[in-house]
Amino acid sequence: MRFPKTVLAVLFAGSLASAAAAAGTLPGDEPQAQQKQTLDAVKKDTPQDALVPFMGVNYGGGLYGGGIWAPDLFGNPRTYGVSLLWKGDGVAASEIDLGYNPGFYDGLPVVSPDGESNMYTLTLNFVLGPTFYVGQGGRFRPYGLFGGGLMRSSISQFTNLFALTNTKNLFTWDWAFGAYIYPVRPVGFRIEFRRFQAVGGNEQELGWGEIRDWNYYRFTIGLALAF
Repeated sequence: MRFPKTVLAVLFAGSLASAAAAAGTLPGDEPQAQQKQTLDAVKKDTPQDALVPFMGVNYGGGLYGGGIWAPDLFGNPRTYGVSLLWKGDGVAASEIDLGYNPGFYDGLPVVSPDGESNMYTLTLNFVLGPTFYVGQGGRFRPYGLFGGGLMRSSISQFTNLFALTNTKNLFTWDWAFGAYIYPVRPVGFRIEFRRFQAVGGNEQELGWGEIRDWNYYRFTIGLALAF
């Protein structure tokens, strides 16, 4: 009588295995499958584009002197602006960055003590960086970017009284590295180091020609509003 019981046990176990295989997963694989489904759901429900108002400082390079690590970082002209990150649901994304820099040239000898200056930058950039998810909404995205656009400068009064033009438009390259950090799903912050390199300056031009090296660094912290 023991033999039929053994046969029945084997047949019963085989039927369970077949049913599990037909369902597409074995009982032992269910937690892993559920975890993958949960991560996919989090990615689908998490906004990946972002609007980033920011503020920071300009420093270093040919305009201010020094490299990317400045000893007196916060003693330099301020910068304010906003960035728009879109198509950010993959490793690659795009960005538009607008920066406003009041008093940008004020510390340079080319500007008269009674003069004022400012500078705007508008660049379109290609962003590359993966997103790492933490829990149900937190995430961390380190990135690098490269692009270019317009640098528009204005100086109200030069030291050289024969300077005829108060504004200057140049093309600028920019590259940066930084990170988006989201403690919660819709709101986080961005930390970034960025370098600008303008091209097309004319050294023979009175006033503007006295500025030789059109490059500098920008350090900013921004509020990242995901949507």
